[in-house]
Amino acid sequence: MSRTIRDRLETSASARATAALSLGAAGSVAIWENRDDRVRYGGHSGHVFSLYLEGGTGTRRTDGRFGHGRPGAVC
Repeated sequence: MSRTIRDRLETSASARATAALSLGAAGSVAIWENRDDRVRYGGHSGHVFSLYLEGGTGTRRTDGRFGHGRPGAVC
């Protein structure tokens, strides 16, 4: 069974969904907060777009592709 990024975030002691909306056809939108925790994921199913409203400067991709989080970044 493929795991989603949501599955991984839900295992975090610090990450929490503050709002969520189902879009139907297995799609959804959620707002997550994650402070003082590291969540690693890979080989997940689905697609994810992240918009950093604040923070995120310690977020980076580890698969060799360019990408860093920062306020205003869309990843």
